[in-house]
Amino acid sequence: MTLRGFQKLLLWSLCTVYLVILAGSVVRATGSGMGCPDWPKCFGQYIPPTDISELPLNYTTKYAVQGHDAEFNAVKTWIEYVNRLVGAVAGLLIFIQCIASLKWRRLSLKIPLLSFLLVVLMGFQALLGAGVVWTFLLSYMITLHMLAALVIVLVLLYLIALVNTQLTPEIPTVNKSLWYLWVSLIGLTLIQVFLGTEVREKIDALSTQFNYMHRELWIDLSGTIFLIHRSFSILIVVLTIVLWKYKIQSFSWWQRRWFQLHTGFLTVVVVAGIGMAYGSIPAWLQPVHFFFSCIVIGIQWYFVFRFMIGHKTSSV
Repeated sequence: MTLRGFQKLLLWSLCTVYLVILAGSVVRATGSGMGCPDWPKCFGQYIPPTDISELPLNYTTKYAVQGHDAEFNAVKTWIEYVNRLVGAVAGLLIFIQCIASLKWRRLSLKIPLLSFLLVVLMGFQALLGAGVVWTFLLSYMITLHMLAALVIVLVLLYLIALVNTQLTPEIPTVNKSLWYLWVSLIGLTLIQVFLGTEVREKIDALSTQFNYMHRELWIDLSGTIFLIHRSFSILIVVLTIVLWKYKIQSFSWWQRRWFQLHTGFLTVVVVAGIGMAYGSIPAWLQPVHFFFSCIVIGIQWYFVFRFMIGHKTSSV
């Protein structure tokens, strides 16, 4: 495999991990987290049932978790199963790229080391997924599961940036003020992520309380944390506008393309957030908002990995 081929394998791995994130957000939005009450099997089967007649008569108690009887819903079961299936494919790709990375150990020892770290992180992520089921969807376990997925994305992006630097090492100098503004943007985004997880935990509790009904009440009952989360997004938008207005001329062609992608995906996140706030949190918008938020985070950090870390800065 050539280095260009290894780069493509990494990109496929990244896309698959993002699909896992999307599938996981659909699971949460549809309340399918306990669609499979056991792990790694689903109702004791490697291929889940499609009808209740395929289950034993005592399935509700046999697969009970933390004192909660199991409930069978074919749609929710298969949503959760697809989530696990995509996760298994992502794990397989990560393992394959780890083996392939050994060829490039002399080029940079970081490549195989980071590839092995990804295998470890995927294993840990699988255990967290099992823990989410075993603890009957404890909020902090869901949050850890989400954060672990983001860490995997960031390590993958760093590895991709490392390989891309080997393929095309010529990177222009970076304006110091751009450094400060971009790091500030990442800092604000991390705070927004924290606020978003707090909102998600509130919404998850309300969705369980109302059995995923009466969505028009969820925003009002979520408290001030939602208002803070909503208002904080204004700071991110303003800083993005500042970057567009004052720093776009200092970007290289590739930097400009990445910043345009960032702005486009950020727009989707903001519009989806507005849609949830004023549209009673429709289920289909929840995964859109979360998924594109993860893409925005990925673009922000890749920009740092590829164009800023290890490169010269200028005061101009």
